Amino acid sequence: MDETLHIRPAADRDLDRLAAMMVELHRHLALPPSPATPALLWAQLSAEPPPFACLVAERTGTLVGYAAYCDFYNSDYMARGFWLCDLFVDPALRSAGAGRALLAELSRIAVEQERVSIWWGVHRTNLRAIGFYDRIGAGDFQVDLRELETDALQALAAEARAGAGSAT
Repeated sequence: MDETLHIRPAADRDLDRLAAMMVELHRHLALPPSPATPALLWAQLSAEPPPFACLVAERTGTLVGYAAYCDFYNSDYMARGFWLCDLFVDPALRSAGAGRALLAELSRIAVEQERVSIWWGVHRTNLRAIGFYDRIGAGDFQVDLRELETDALQALAAEARAGAGSAT
């Protein structure tokens, strides 16, 4: 059996395993349950344009990891880059080269498409991931990424809607 690691774009046949890995990533990071399902992934990846792209790592016919990414504008360079949404490798296969291979392929695509950077966030408690990123030479710009989501997002939007009527 071929033990070679293959990196390729995600395909329809990958959706069940891809959704399972996304759920597993949420569990690993102690996040709320992931809404990822094969049907939702299919709808998003087949949309025009799709909201994100996805590379998968496959070994012996089984998906062992993925990198989900989307467009990003880097105003420091006044050019486009990629935002790495997720990087996940099956826990049993970590440190075997899949994460590095996924990022290498994403880097190749970025250079080919004249992107100037790839950005992502990492949970401060994910020390193994931080060590991996340090080993591949990823810079730590000491930025503190923030996210406005769920209830806080809705509350702030409500403020804007309430203020819209008085801005005449």
